[in-house]
Amino acid sequence: MKKFTLALLFLLSLLPVVTFAKSKNQIKNKCIPCKACPATPQNCPALALHPLNNRAQSIVLPALSSAKITSAVGIVLYDLSSNQEIYTLNPDKLFIPASISKMFTSAAALKNLGVSYSFKTEIKYKGELQSNGKLDGDLYIIGGGDPFLVSEKLERLSANIYYQGLRKVEGDLCVDNSFFQDVAKLRDNFETEIAKEDNPYNAQNSALSFNFNSLGIYISPLTKVTNAHSSIVGENEIPIYIDPIENSYIKIHNNLRLGAGTSATLLRLNKNNNTAEEFSLQGESSSPSFLYKSVNNPALYAGHMLKALLQKNNITISGEVKECPPEKNLTSLFTHASDSLAELVTLTNRFSNNFMCEQILLTMGAHRFGAPGTPDKGLMVLGEYLKSINFKKRDYIFKNGSGLTYGNQLSARHAVELLNAIHNDYTIYPEFLYSLARPHIAGTLNKWFNNDSEMEVVRAKTGSLSHRLLVHSIAGIVAAKNGHLLAFAMITNIPSASKEAYKSYALARLLEEKILIMLAKWEN
Repeated sequence: MKKFTLALLFLLSLLPVVTFAKSKNQIKNKCIPCKACPATPQNCPALALHPLNNRAQSIVLPALSSAKITSAVGIVLYDLSSNQEIYTLNPDKLFIPASISKMFTSAAALKNLGVSYSFKTEIKYKGELQSNGKLDGDLYIIGGGDPFLVSEKLERLSANIYYQGLRKVEGDLCVDNSFFQDVAKLRDNFETEIAKEDNPYNAQNSALSFNFNSLGIYISPLTKVTNAHSSIVGENEIPIYIDPIENSYIKIHNNLRLGAGTSATLLRLNKNNNTAEEFSLQGESSSPSFLYKSVNNPALYAGHMLKALLQKNNITISGEVKECPPEKNLTSLFTHASDSLAELVTLTNRFSNNFMCEQILLTMGAHRFGAPGTPDKGLMVLGEYLKSINFKKRDYIFKNGSGLTYGNQLSARHAVELLNAIHNDYTIYPEFLYSLARPHIAGTLNKWFNNDSEMEVVRAKTGSLSHRLLVHSIAGIVAAKNGHLLAFAMITNIPSASKEAYKSYALARLLEEKILIMLAKWEN
């Protein structure tokens, strides 16, 4: 099932207000104290332009001027080793930052929860568990916000329940989703055009989640059906497989045809999310492929998947899967611990996973201010972190943690100031830097810089949006050939979706690569 998880991670990378602002350690091209000139700031050589300034100007200005988008781009390049600004363009102008917002959420989480923090999913029961493995009562699965409870993890959890001696549940399988705010209310935090989508990169958040709260199916038109229990076969005998197992909650009408095209589409047929979610698979397919769709009721989806996996492990459940309120008098059977936060932040940032980032934000809020976790609580924790690194309230805005919104507003300088603060905090800097994408390995920078191995010194977070306007952003740290560490942030907002706008967007995207190549290959 690892193929499902990796494929979905790639797919997820497609995609009350809190205000903060600028650090006391403002990154401006002012005089920097140095032993060579102890006299007055006016005589300090640090006022001289950075060695890369002219080179940066010669790359940036002609390209943006010709496309007439100079005002649509914000750039800050900064030398962390010499504490000197390299080059800026519209450094303090507010832009929609898209997914570089995740850097702020990730840093706050690593600092507040700790790099070794793990999310707990608890298995408890009510009633008497007899020596023969029979439970005269209900089995509970209690969500703790785990953003990476994927097929392999849930299968392991199911096996561990078996190892605890449980063989039969006479009652119900109860799902406790109370650690976060109600799912329907969480959806209100996204703009209308984004919230209405049921793409997996925009899946609902929930305290108990499974596979990023998205249904995954594998289409296998060339496979001969040998086991009807492991596939759903339509009239045209094209098998499909549900990841990781079929269950009574997901119902799919397989109308897929074998053909030369690849037009397979998964359509939602109902909104009744209390008993089942029903889909129709239409179109044609000639080769194996994956399809994903977000689910309406994540907790029930997870519960039904667990029930099916328990039955696969010879644990029967007589009752139903249902949502239950928190219950105090329960006995613990098993607790599943997630990977460390440092590992999860790496998956979040390298693949730009919106779902995982919002799960982490909600957990920060619940951990700091008590359950249920809410966006407001999470953003308050983010605000506290930014204040702790000497950011002051000003005019930039966070409406969510992932950047899947047109409400967040940041400048390029804000991003570089954050990177500078993280660079100076060794309690989180190694883990944060490792979490960023790098060229030529799985993640959002995988296809950047062709095969130039010299560019593997880049670590960055990227972002993009294309609903109301064209947004692209990138921020991170690069190690130059001469040993200097250089921070950078570039944000582009082009306010239309015309043919010319897409050309300008592509130009700005190429400009980002040119600038990073210049920084990485600086030798003197």
